[in-house]
Amino acid sequence: MYRRLETDAILITNPLKLLYWLFFRGLALRRYARSIHEDLDENLNVWEVRHVVGDDPRFRALCRARWQLLAGAPLTATVLVGLISFVLSGEFSWLRGFIASTGFSCGAFIAEALCWRFPRSAGGWISTGGLIFVLILTIGQMLTPSFPILQYLYLPMILDMLGLPYEIHIAVMSVAFGVAVGVAFGVAGGVAGG
Repeated sequence: MYRRLETDAILITNPLKLLYWLFFRGLALRRYARSIHEDLDENLNVWEVRHVVGDDPRFRALCRARWQLLAGAPLTATVLVGLISFVLSGEFSWLRGFIASTGFSCGAFIAEALCWRFPRSAGGWISTGGLIFVLILTIGQMLTPSFPILQYLYLPMILDMLGLPYEIHIAVMSVAFGVAVGVAFGVAGGVAGG
């Protein structure tokens, strides 16, 4: 016999429960989100309805679990991939892995903060900024043979001029890449979700 899920009694309070619902109970998550607000769905674009349902304890618990999942997932994935890699090959650069995942988390938090602060225009800003960044890099690489002074504008060259060790180069580039990917996927996911 079919029994209707009473969504008012449920609180998604921890990130593991949210992760379980995201992967294995998508329809239940959609019903739960719609019970909080009719415009909220399984994509959990909570910034779109925060002014309307900001005081609802279910909404607050969902937002808290979402932030915890956003912070913990990259670090947990790094530990799991690192353990598997270490068991299979005997080596894994833990420092690089944690630096890259921390950069990804920072980028995802920046994307989330932009979506919370500017829910309508954050996607356009980040997309335009990313496009400008890629164009500058592409045009800069094409013009470097003609204008050698442009080579000093690239981050690796700046780090070389500062005389920093190679490990710092890798750390800075990993964080920069992680932040860029985190912001890009965070905003893209938010925009694609609605």
